[in-house]
Amino acid sequence: MHNNSRQTTFNSNVDECALYTLPDTAIQRNGKPMFVPDFAIPCAFNAHVALRISRLGRSVSERFAYRYWDAVSLAAHFVAISLLEQAQREGLPWATATGFDSAVPVGNFLDKDALLTTDGQLTYRMTSSAGQLMSGIIPDMERVASAAIARISRFYMIRNGDIILLPASSPHCEAVIDSHIDGMISGTRVLGFNVK
Repeated sequence: MHNNSRQTTFNSNVDECALYTLPDTAIQRNGKPMFVPDFAIPCAFNAHVALRISRLGRSVSERFAYRYWDAVSLAAHFVAISLLEQAQREGLPWATATGFDSAVPVGNFLDKDALLTTDGQLTYRMTSSAGQLMSGIIPDMERVASAAIARISRFYMIRNGDIILLPASSPHCEAVIDSHIDGMISGTRVLGFNVK
């Protein structure tokens, strides 16, 4: 991924122009531990399916959006709850609560063509050694991905290496210090890291 890449959280349940961008410093890779900073306690996390953009595009038609992504993974997005609540109360930007360094551990990417089943369904599962479980099914992954790319590319030029986080269907889980988190996409383990 390029140093100037962006990560965008796509929320399909809100107004069309509501998109959340995260700095590339929020990305954590290679199974490195996620160290919860002091200012982020209490901290929670959620599971997101992550798309990897494979080519440059602007105002991409939903019809052709399938050409603009090539791989999928799972990401855990950590959020500083107190800072987020304060920012929401005061109408301030959320960046310090949602995009701090290493807030988004991302797993290994899997080729989309080898992964998607004949019906286009994708399943994900994230478990914690603290006993938490988040799982979900995206019934038509290609359609969901195309809608996200088309919408985001209306406002931002998408670039090779950008990551789009699709909305999660499960609520936040508490980030438990000294726990281990594993993530699977359609039965394949893609993510594993410790929370410190």
